[in-house]
Amino acid sequence: MSLNDLQALAQDLWWTTDPAADRLWSLLGDDLYRATGGNPVALLKSTDIEALDADTKAELSAWVERWPRGARLADPPTPKRVAYFCMEFGIHESLPIYSGGLGMLAGDHLRSAADLGIDMVAVGLMYRQGYFVQQIENGKQTAHYPVNDPSMLPVRPVVGPDGEPVRIAIPDGHTEYTATAWEARIG
Repeated sequence: MSLNDLQALAQDLWWTTDPAADRLWSLLGDDLYRATGGNPVALLKSTDIEALDADTKAELSAWVERWPRGARLADPPTPKRVAYFCMEFGIHESLPIYSGGLGMLAGDHLRSAADLGIDMVAVGLMYRQGYFVQQIENGKQTAHYPVNDPSMLPVRPVVGPDGEPVRIAIPDGHTEYTATAWEARIG
């Protein structure tokens, strides 16, 4: 593996379980890492890896080498696939699809399943506009709704047998909406 694998690692939320992750990602630019909300996918889009010093490259390379790339840490306790349905999953702030306790609990379940090697698929919602960000302007609370751009998140489209993104039609009686299936990986 090489530093070319950093983008793939950023897409695999395995790194969120590593206490060194924030420090290592911030090696690419501490201010930019904070400005992206701790989002390495967005960070890498603004970073020239070739311009990094040799020590930083070596440390990042060693970290990429530790990445198990989907290898299970244990034999699964069951050969069956488990489906977990929840409205939100709190995995990391770089994937803002949660608001509190339920999402954090669901995210912990996903991490535990990954650690145990359980074949689990979580099904939830990824909102175009996530939860509001509170700001105080002139002494009053205002709500700002950031737009979630999937190209800047640790997700990728689920593709069908034809290689095209999976889209689902959702009728509500008057209008038909289209939802795209996205995948986030943990390990």
